[in-house]
Amino acid sequence: IVRYVNNNFKEPLTLDDICSNAKYSKYALCHIFKSVTEATIFEYVNYLRIQYSLDKLRQKDYTVSEAAMESGFSSVSYFNRVFKTFMGCSPSVYRKFLREAY
Repeated sequence: IVRYVNNNFKEPLTLDDICSNAKYSKYALCHIFKSVTEATIFEYVNYLRIQYSLDKLRQKDYTVSEAAMESGFSSVSYFNRVFKTFMGCSPSVYRKFLREAY
């Protein structure tokens, strides 16, 4: 399950896709994943996407929108909300902090 998610987090993922690949029911998949990782599948997917976006935001040739889309988020507003949850600030503030640090 983790390998599949790690290899596909930048793509639109659905629970049905993951279940089909893992050959588990939705209930079993969610229960097993949460008991092992202490996170839901989509918390984990969002974590991977945010980590990937951090690298893109460090690069000057990527806009926040491009970093969001390339990381697998379907909208910039959702990316901004998830980013703030994980990082404690918006992507724009994070990028500004990086510029000031270097």
